[in-house]
Amino acid sequence: MLFPSTNYPDKLDEALRRPGRFDVHIAFHHAVSQQAIDLYKHFYPLSRIQNDKMTDIQEKDDEPTTSHPFKDQSDLDQAAEQFAERIMGKNIKVSIATIQGFLLLYKKDPVMALDKVDEWAEAIRKDQFPDSSDPVGKVTAEEEGSVRDGLDEKELVKEEIDKDEEAKVEEEKGEKNEAKKQVILTGEAEKLEAVQEVVLA
Repeated sequence: MLFPSTNYPDKLDEALRRPGRFDVHIAFHHAVSQQAIDLYKHFYPLSRIQNDKMTDIQEKDDEPTTSHPFKDQSDLDQAAEQFAERIMGKNIKVSIATIQGFLLLYKKDPVMALDKVDEWAEAIRKDQFPDSSDPVGKVTAEEEGSVRDGLDEKELVKEEIDKDEEAKVEEEKGEKNEAKKQVILTGEAEKLEAVQEVVLA
């Protein structure tokens, strides 16, 4: 099986996009809050903590890890929400893979991950917005939806304009072809009349 990837799917040759080539298209967008929450809970499931299957030594620097504070699912849910808030509150654009890479640094210490994520997200924000000295505001779910809806609407308008332009081009081609046909028919008629005149003469 072949799994190609591109940042510019619209620029691919038509031969690569037609049926029988790449039939399944999956878009990977930037991470949203719920995905960050789910990923945090996936890395630190309550069952592992309660069963004491997590070691007390952090692989990164072999120092003792912070004790796990999650007594129940509610505590874990709250920590996951805080984790996502500290990322999305910076209004940065990160992929699921980027967040996963950060969590791998603290895969045995959920508390350290929660403590370090703000510093990590701030570094990304400064890289993405080098001219901004103040933290940007949080983008709410409603605002995210509005942005997506606005982009979808713009795409639809663009498609309609493109269709209208294509229709106009086709119409102009049809008119030109019709005019050519009329010229040819007129010429043939004139030739026929000339031949008839010669025969009658």
